[in-house]
Amino acid sequence: MEFGHGGSGEGIRDAHDSRQRAGLPMRRPFDDGRLERCARMLLALAGLRRSVARWIRIPSCRTLPGPNRLRDLVIALALCLLSPVLLAADADDSVVMIAHPGVTVDQLPRNVARAIFGMRQRTWPDGTAARVFVLPNSHPVHGRFVKERLEIVPHQLQLSWDRIVFSGTGQAPERVQTPGQMLEQVAATPGGVGYMEQGAVDERVRIITLDP
Repeated sequence: MEFGHGGSGEGIRDAHDSRQRAGLPMRRPFDDGRLERCARMLLALAGLRRSVARWIRIPSCRTLPGPNRLRDLVIALALCLLSPVLLAADADDSVVMIAHPGVTVDQLPRNVARAIFGMRQRTWPDGTAARVFVLPNSHPVHGRFVKERLEIVPHQLQLSWDRIVFSGTGQAPERVQTPGQMLEQVAATPGGVGYMEQGAVDERVRIITLDP
């Protein structure tokens, strides 16, 4: 069978006719459109890899051995898919300061929040009496709130309460045993303030953010 000079179109047609006479399946020509689509897909994947690599600060594909490229791309794509879920879960687990809906502030300086929970400031900025509710010192949510939001340690907060009580200048905050009780008490008490995980907060209370 001759394909003609330089692989001419006539030779290709002869090969096609021979396969047809032999009852063999015809080969689908790889046209320019399919080639262009494949090239675009490869370029898109390469661009995604570079973007994700910069985001998670991993080396460029060019600096990695061949077998590691696919592995690295799979890890990067998995992180892209999982990151919204992880971020949402993290947001739901964060401990926030809550207050009775009648409280008129949405933000407080962190030092004012420390003073309120330390029982050294007994009113809100508008003059309303503050009623402080806390969980037991051993409760993990209490420890996280004090460390992450007030940026002190629970022992310091307890010392502040002890000094006020022993000196006769004030009272310790009201204790509740569970986050559910915290929500109920803060929601039902004018001027009430407490804390709980953000995922458990509902419309009965107000979330107060803390400024540095």
